[in-house]
Amino acid sequence: MTERVGLIGLGAIGLPLAANFISKGFEVHGYRRSPMHELQGIGGHPAVSPRVIAEACNVIVTVLPTYEDVREVLEGPQGVLKAGRTGLVIIELSTLAMKEKEALRSAVEKAGNVMLDAPLSGVPKMVKDRVSIIFASGDKAGYDRAKPVFDAMTDKSFYVGPFGVGTKMKFAANTLVGIHILATAEAMALGIKAGLDPELMVKVLSPSGGTSLQFQVRAPIMAQRKYEPVLAPPR
Repeated sequence: MTERVGLIGLGAIGLPLAANFISKGFEVHGYRRSPMHELQGIGGHPAVSPRVIAEACNVIVTVLPTYEDVREVLEGPQGVLKAGRTGLVIIELSTLAMKEKEALRSAVEKAGNVMLDAPLSGVPKMVKDRVSIIFASGDKAGYDRAKPVFDAMTDKSFYVGPFGVGTKMKFAANTLVGIHILATAEAMALGIKAGLDPELMVKVLSPSGGTSLQFQVRAPIMAQRKYEPVLAPPR
């Protein structure tokens, strides 16, 4: 029998995740408030509500932009927890404040389910290429149950400890991302003002000792001055 997974949030991150699941043989039941033609086009199964997903799937992934969005799909009138099921594993990939994650976990555990704090780090292309990073934290038995789901999303998921460690790790990662983007912008501005060809800078500096992943991703954008579409638009 094909293993099922629920996926709530089908934006710039969620859709490539859905494609990854399908490529690994999962039956994907997905939900978002807007039309889901793209999910259907890759072989997924649109659901009319998060509650319906909870009725069909034992593991559910949420990847949404705000705490209010996650709370609505979990606790709202047609939310996951309204299905009345117990024993679900809910993998929460969003980057939220620690107190918000704790509030969500409390509601999920009160209903007899497990929530994993597992922020995802990476732009959509990294998700598509299965090289995004997931910092998974929370109940270890729940993580072990959901390990095939993590493995389908990326080759680089890590169990980092008790609930909340994932979010703390993501904040550290975001600090590095911000620093490297700033450093990339400063280096490109310096080179351009000095008369260097920005395309040549990208070619020569990308494999150099001063490179970073953010330089490799962002410097070509800066060289071409083409900032649309943004790398990670709202989901």
